[in-house]
Amino acid sequence: MRKTFASKLMITIALLTGLMLIVATVGALALDPTVQGTPEASDETLPQFQATPLDINNPDIPPLETGGPAGEIVVAKESPFEINSTDFQDAPNAPTISVWYGNSQSFGSNGDPQKWVNILGTVNSALPIASLSYSLNGGSAHPLSMGADDRRLAQTGDFNIELDYTELQLGSNQVVITAIDSNAASTQANVTVQYTDGGNSWPAQTYTYSWQGLTSISEKAQIVDGQWVLDNGTIRPTVFDFDRLVALGDLSGKDYTA
Repeated sequence: MRKTFASKLMITIALLTGLMLIVATVGALALDPTVQGTPEASDETLPQFQATPLDINNPDIPPLETGGPAGEIVVAKESPFEINSTDFQDAPNAPTISVWYGNSQSFGSNGDPQKWVNILGTVNSALPIASLSYSLNGGSAHPLSMGADDRRLAQTGDFNIELDYTELQLGSNQVVITAIDSNAASTQANVTVQYTDGGNSWPAQTYTYSWQGLTSISEKAQIVDGQWVLDNGTIRPTVFDFDRLVALGDLSGKDYTA
């Protein structure tokens, strides 16, 4: 009898002890900030950093070698000039292909600044474009992407043909661009690409570029993206967007300081 009563008493004490441990653990978890759920939104907002002219032109930032602190940031204005382009349209209701910088373009005489030769332009059509492609020297057709794509193709209908310069033959190359709309009306644009292996190695030295007196940017550089014009001794894009690029130099160069 006493053993039974003692056993029941021990079991009761154990249960009470376990219950107290559970309650204590739950309370500790409730107070521990590391296991809390998402806190309620605070009415306070974090301060927003805003750059000042002193931040942008901080004299404490070491200048480039032989250089100096950056000057004030100048926002370029859109040029009032139109680029040279050639338009193709095979029928009144067919798409129009505009090839920027003309239907005859030259590359390589100043070196190969990158792996690609770029043929740029845009397609305009009253109907949706069902297909846009190009071929090189009578080869197979390659599909082309069209803008706008919030990347390098800034406006609706823009395209950028990238030709591997190792696939170009010395002298004249023929690029045929074909646009077909949803009603099967089509236009073809024929572009002559003159490629010269200029053999420019661009040895290590200081080069000074002047755009004065040029009739074409391609006389000294290769346009990679966008519409560029000569403007009063400078070059500038006429449409501002992601990746407006002009390439200088040659792939043989490894390092540079501008």
